[in-house]
Amino acid sequence: MSSTEDNKQPPVYEDPILQACYDAGYLGFDKQYLIVAIGLPDKEIRGQFEAEEGQYYNAYLKGYYTAQTLIRKQIMTDALNGSSSAQQQMLYYFADVDKEINE
Repeated sequence: MSSTEDNKQPPVYEDPILQACYDAGYLGFDKQYLIVAIGLPDKEIRGQFEAEEGQYYNAYLKGYYTAQTLIRKQIMTDALNGSSSAQQQMLYYFADVDKEINE
C-alpha cells in the first residue's frame, strides 16, 4: 500500500459538492477556490461567507477546523517532546486564544 493510500480519508459528506467544500477548507483554499475551481455561484458563496452560515460555508469550516486540529495536535506532540519551535508556535496559538477569550 502506498503512502497516498495510507493517508486517504473516507469522505465526510455523501454530496460531492459539500465534500469539495470540506476539502477546500481542509487544504486551506479560500472562497475564490469554491467559486472558480468547484464552480459554485459567486453571489451565493460570498453571501454565505458574509453571513457566516449556509451548507457550503459550514462544510468549508468543518474541513478547515479538522485540519487545524490535526496540525495543532502534531505541533503539541512535538512541543511536548522538546521542539522549541513547536513550543513557540503553541505559545503563539495560546496567546491568540487568550486575546479572543478576553475580548
